[in-house]
Amino acid sequence: MRRLAPIALLALAVACSNSGGASSTYGGGSSGSSGAASATTPVAGASDGGAAGAAAGATNGGGAAGAAAGATNGGGAAGAAGGATDGGGAAGATAGATHGGVADSSAGADGGGVAPVQFYGRWDFTTPGVAITIYSGAHVTARFSGTGISARLDLSHSQSPVTTVEWQIDGGAWMEADVKATMPLATGLPAGVHDVVFMARGMEELYNRWDPPVVASLNFIGFDVAGGALVPTPRPQRLKIEFLGDSITEGVRVVMNNATDPWHTNGRLAYPCLTASALGAEWRQIGFGHQGILQAGHGNVPKAADSFDWVYATMPRDGWVADVVVLNQGTNDRDATSTAFRPEFARYLGIIRNGYPNARILVLRPFGGYREADIAAEVAARVAAGDAQMLYVDTTGWLDATDYTEGLHPNVVGHQKATAALLPILRAHL
Repeated sequence: MRRLAPIALLALAVACSNSGGASSTYGGGSSGSSGAASATTPVAGASDGGAAGAAAGATNGGGAAGAAAGATNGGGAAGAAGGATDGGGAAGATAGATHGGVADSSAGADGGGVAPVQFYGRWDFTTPGVAITIYSGAHVTARFSGTGISARLDLSHSQSPVTTVEWQIDGGAWMEADVKATMPLATGLPAGVHDVVFMARGMEELYNRWDPPVVASLNFIGFDVAGGALVPTPRPQRLKIEFLGDSITEGVRVVMNNATDPWHTNGRLAYPCLTASALGAEWRQIGFGHQGILQAGHGNVPKAADSFDWVYATMPRDGWVADVVVLNQGTNDRDATSTAFRPEFARYLGIIRNGYPNARILVLRPFGGYREADIAAEVAARVAAGDAQMLYVDTTGWLDATDYTEGLHPNVVGHQKATAALLPILRAHL
């Protein structure tokens, strides 16, 4: 387990109800409190380049409420096909509210729902007792009253190198580790109310993350609270942004501190998380290594247009609707011809617009400039056809050669620079 310096982050609440006051489960599992934490190792943390973290949840430095994704998860209809929502429901706030088929807690939430546990990002809730995500940056948060908290995970399909996670208590230093069945997140806290954010950090790019049962994933069962219970929190009304892209959006190779993909990748340090945090927005971070407009991604992930409407194969995305979409695709199509690329990119833009009819869509020039003329032309064609809510963003000059890990993926500073350049454009068009 590694300890990192604090970094501003929008806290999004993930709901697992308590069971009998001492433990909380997302899915009716037993409270499993075994398992020891690994040794703590200091790691140099990077700042977010001025991201304000001015969110309505538990943010860095404040321990304010993880009052974000207020989804309830007990006793509802299946919602497996997308469109089940979460905000506004009463929460199963006391003993043992367990997963009963209600869909993704961040689905379609407009704020106001009160729940003890909340989810952000794309998740699959169809497996009894387990919430599954394949996306770095997806996270859960909760507020709890007690002296410690641990997370329980399902590792039944896990393979080495396993998924990595990060967590933060009361807006303090971020910790990171490989997943374990039971993960103590904090012990010996002062008695009282605390906030936790628990995030998928990185997955193995080459392992199956599309065809169930997925291997490269985070499978969350629940939280166990020592000396207390989870405290229900309301989900605020906030701007909702979806970031669509490839491994750059995912946060692959943002750091090079280990030889495996789960440690190269850090969704929290990538520009989607940093940008959303600065805006106080709720976000989803949808990125896959090797994926492009014309080519499939690693881990059995299909090409961009064919993956948009899915959490993963057989699991359609839910009814969550973005206010803003930031699209960054084309890097992995750098060797394609315009003849092949442009019709497929146009199709993809149409699919995104169909999914979010009223969203402001910002289409970025890939940071490396790949396919820029084709992308600009297709965006211009849609605008000329009447889509006034779509915008091409020229990223020329945002990054230089020193801002990449190996010439293709931005490093920590590169993601910070991209965030700093993107923020004023987003603010001008919100």
